[in-house]
Amino acid sequence: MANHFPSGSSETSPTSARSATIAVTFPLEDQVTLAPVRLEERISALDTVRGFALLGILVMNILAFGLPYAASWNPAAAGGSTGWNLFTWALIEVLADGKMRAIFSLVFGASVLLLVERLSRKGTGVDAADIHYRRMLWLLLFGLIHAYLIWFGDILFPYALMGLLLFPLRKLSSRALLIAAGIMMLVMTGDNVRYYFQQKNEQREYAQILAEEKAGKTLSADQQDTKKDWEDTLRDVSPSADDLKKETDAHRGSYFQLVAFRAKQVLRMHSRPIYLPNPWFDFLAMMLFGMAFLKLGILTAARSLRFYVWLAVLSFAIGLPAHVLLVWWFWK
Repeated sequence: MANHFPSGSSETSPTSARSATIAVTFPLEDQVTLAPVRLEERISALDTVRGFALLGILVMNILAFGLPYAASWNPAAAGGSTGWNLFTWALIEVLADGKMRAIFSLVFGASVLLLVERLSRKGTGVDAADIHYRRMLWLLLFGLIHAYLIWFGDILFPYALMGLLLFPLRKLSSRALLIAAGIMMLVMTGDNVRYYFQQKNEQREYAQILAEEKAGKTLSADQQDTKKDWEDTLRDVSPSADDLKKETDAHRGSYFQLVAFRAKQVLRMHSRPIYLPNPWFDFLAMMLFGMAFLKLGILTAARSLRFYVWLAVLSFAIGLPAHVLLVWWFWK
């Protein structure tokens, strides 16, 4: 924003003369008026996709609103493993799990780029960066309040963290953005494969540890750690009746009891995007895809109908069978 200097007095004086000289030497910039986006400036295609993703995220979270958290990925944890309950869980897993967050991340990245470009076109200069980073810091604060006081499944906090990285990347070409996002997806996939084999090995070690413990052998420190890690994993995926009761009692107790109960889980979830590649690569990669898709006109409905039809056909042909197989395998 332009600075406003007090005008000199009408009387002639050394001070007023110097003020006049400054005014001539350093002319004031045109003041830029920043205001909410007008209706005619909005991109309806982007707004539609954003709304669709938000409603889909509600579908994803509604299980955890009314059931123990583990029921989100394990219907057997809360008595929903038969009939229509099982079918509904599987349908949500296939059609919504991960996909709505991915779409919303796409739109988030595109929206950041869109805002910064609009500000730059208005001649705001360094204010564009100032506005972007202030928005992300406010989002970070709202995320902390939301997570600890309202809903532990908050996503605003990691989005704000990733948003802090987006501004320097805005001028990358669509090709560079796609390559960077693709590399992140490969790294994330590799990390998931590594984690799978780590879990398989830990499961075998756990069975052996139980056998040795039953035979009366003293466990080593490493074996004790492995046993604790595996039992913690089991507790997350398939909590015991006692764990389920503790969670239910916390929700039925006072508000502050629930806040205290959830605080440890929120701390763990908020730490993951900082220290582990998997979650934050998930968010950031899709945001970079969103920035690239905006540059390519994909998210603004600028491409042909034929392009979108083929994009949908190919995407669903690959994604749906893969996820159906995954859900079946997971349940089996």
